[in-house]
Amino acid sequence: MIGSQSFEKFRDLDALFVDKSLFIEDFINSPSQVDLILRPRRFSKSLNLSMLKSFFRIGTDPDLFRGLVIFERKIGAEESSSSNENVKTFMEEYCGKYPVLHLNLMHVHGSTWMEILRELWSAVQKMAEEHRSVIDLKYPGEDPFHFNKFFSDPPSEDFVKSSFSNLMQTLCEYHKKKVIVLIDEYDTPFNKTHREVFYAQTMEFLGEFLSSALNGNDALFKACIVGVGEVKMDWMSQCKHMTVHSYLNDKYSPYFGITVEEVRQLGVDEEALKHVMKWYGGYYFGDYQAKSVQYFGLERQAQHICQNS
Repeated sequence: MIGSQSFEKFRDLDALFVDKSLFIEDFINSPSQVDLILRPRRFSKSLNLSMLKSFFRIGTDPDLFRGLVIFERKIGAEESSSSNENVKTFMEEYCGKYPVLHLNLMHVHGSTWMEILRELWSAVQKMAEEHRSVIDLKYPGEDPFHFNKFFSDPPSEDFVKSSFSNLMQTLCEYHKKKVIVLIDEYDTPFNKTHREVFYAQTMEFLGEFLSSALNGNDALFKACIVGVGEVKMDWMSQCKHMTVHSYLNDKYSPYFGITVEEVRQLGVDEEALKHVMKWYGGYYFGDYQAKSVQYFGLERQAQHICQNS
């Protein structure tokens, strides 16, 4: 299934899916509270965040993971005997146990600062909408996220700036569980505005917006942020529990892109695979090589997949 970024759609439609579910285990076991993962475009970053969301969020359907490696995976599987009946699985311990906030910054750009602020507020509203029932109980009759005025101008800058961290606190207090935060395309607002006069304003505002949520926030359990490039912001250097996984770092590399061996497991013709290898050599992350051959694997025929990348 080409183009979809929804893990649930892949599973519901029984679409071709390369099992990357051990990403969940590595994310849980990461010593970092905040992981920033940098990978090229079209490398399943959004799909992997969707998978994390489907796994952790309260009220999820565990059967979405039936048949994947993580479904039977025991905690500490590499250190202990898998036959130990007293060892819990990751499904038992973590699946459906956390409030999850999923923020997508893909559309946060514009030709003026007010457009940037409006799009950021829209992204916050969409994130909050998934937890509307909790917000309505916490703030009866107040509508702090303007659900009934979706296309209105954003509230004050100070309100928008603190909205992310405030929503985290609300969910943490209600569920009595810390929050998992997922941020997609975190670098888009900066990449789209780097030539604009309001670039510095965007950097400062979004830096404070993200810092309040991710740096020293007691409501945070873990966070996964993905993007293409690293944006140097002051709060990142101050965040002691954050690790940047760049293109030179091979941690998490098995879970982004697709390897030649994984393509072979899909039953692709070897001669056709050689054509793809000739056209497109792939990426190296640390000592790990991955290839963007998603279209080829699905259509079973060679095509110039790097032409429009």
